[in-house]
Amino acid sequence: MPIRARSGYFNFIIMYKILQFFLLFLFPFLLAAQKYDNIWISGYSGSDMPEPPNGWNWFSFEENGEWSVEYNTEIGVHMVRANLSMSDYDGNLIFYSNGRSIYNSAYEIMEGGEVINPGEIRESFSAYYPRNQNLFCLPNPDGNPDSYYLFHYGLVPPYEESGYRIDKIYVTEIDMSENDGSGKAVNANTILTEGSFDIFAATRHGNGRDWWIIIPDMFESAFHRFLVSPAGISERETQYIAKIPLKDKAQKRFSRDGSMYATFDSFHGLGIYNFDRCTGLLSNPRLVDYSQQEQLYHGGGLDISPNNRFLYVTYYNVLYQYDLWEEDLANSYTVITPPEAETLGGTYHTQYGPDGRLYISTASHFSDFETGRAYHIIDRPDEKGAACNLLFNEAQLFTFINSGLAYFPNYRLYDLHDSPCDTLGIDGAPPPPVSVKEETVTAEGFTVVPNPAADAITIQLTDETATGRQVNVFLLNHLGQTVKQLTVNAGQNLHLNVSDTAPGTYYLQLQTAAQTYPAQKLVIIK
Repeated sequence: MPIRARSGYFNFIIMYKILQFFLLFLFPFLLAAQKYDNIWISGYSGSDMPEPPNGWNWFSFEENGEWSVEYNTEIGVHMVRANLSMSDYDGNLIFYSNGRSIYNSAYEIMEGGEVINPGEIRESFSAYYPRNQNLFCLPNPDGNPDSYYLFHYGLVPPYEESGYRIDKIYVTEIDMSENDGSGKAVNANTILTEGSFDIFAATRHGNGRDWWIIIPDMFESAFHRFLVSPAGISERETQYIAKIPLKDKAQKRFSRDGSMYATFDSFHGLGIYNFDRCTGLLSNPRLVDYSQQEQLYHGGGLDISPNNRFLYVTYYNVLYQYDLWEEDLANSYTVITPPEAETLGGTYHTQYGPDGRLYISTASHFSDFETGRAYHIIDRPDEKGAACNLLFNEAQLFTFINSGLAYFPNYRLYDLHDSPCDTLGIDGAPPPPVSVKEETVTAEGFTVVPNPAADAITIQLTDETATGRQVNVFLLNHLGQTVKQLTVNAGQNLHLNVSDTAPGTYYLQLQTAAQTYPAQKLVIIK
């Protein structure tokens, strides 16, 4: 039996204000959305460590809004610094990575994922990859629920005071329909772009389907932009706009609604921008200069409150809350952390959980296994000052995390309602995807093989009363629009060519003069 701990969040939820009741009402619906970020794996394995802390934390979120953590001894690799654990739509773990290799849910190296981020830095670190927020994952917008894009970056040796420099942005495709559901990494380490960069971040396009990826340039006042769509990954024109110099490993973040973008560099300061989810362009930069401050610590974290009022910044064991509504942004901050924060593990990277609360990793290094075993939680991130309710060391973990906290974009963000790019008819969360494991799919009155399909499908009528009648076959897209139509005199089998149809999820409907049969989902792949 695994060791298990649970949060006491709902033991005191009744004390919240009326606003919290509203959030609580919405909460089951938020959790019912896409659960790609449902499981967070972290931990460290060393022969000189007892059990625990030698092992891994299996941190997950439950339907009722509670988090839980289990002690795991099977993960098998360091999940510190660079780490990511990806779940499927329903919240089940499908793969994870430590920035060196990709592993499936059976704790085995995934086929094709033996080596990611190749090069000198990977060879120098035998157990982990030495950069936080090194990878993130997006479900493929083409509608195939077994297809994912894993984005990650490569490092080269130190540049001045900044530690390591990012010189390549990679993408690796993951096909979870391969190897009986254990997955396969396809075209691993495909180079998306080369140069000198800082850490990437992603947010949903205003059409509710595609994704924007923004990558700051390390030396120029420029941001590199990529669009992820059913057509693939395309680079858009680099945007040149004022920014602070970026030379360390601090986080870059979009707001929960995608309308704001923030950068942080512990040497130089903050940058806050408006972001257009339709065009992918930044505007209205607000910069805060840190260059005259004593440099105390590499890196740090930041995130924006859901109401877009507050910017949370972690810097050398201190958590600051900046008020974005104030004109004098540089002097709008409040220190949130308690005086004893440093002795309790400090603060480092941030990540919103599916429960809408902001989680913060401890900043402890390998030399301090005791204080590096917790997440702090900002319980009410929309509230000012102490009212945000920082719960220090609230989520006690079983094993050491060395400041590592995976990065997940906001998968629960959808279309920008009534915007110029809200053209796909998407209105909130899409329905759960259909599995692409090849099988015979049976609906009332007919069966379809194969599913998924690449070239052609065979429709077999099981309703004997329809044999010999005229049958209308409709292939519909997710908006209910007819993509293909075929009218035939029904024999036992009907055939439909889909080789010229774009990949994605469709619906097949049959109709005779006497009956309309329920539509059946069909996945088309290439």
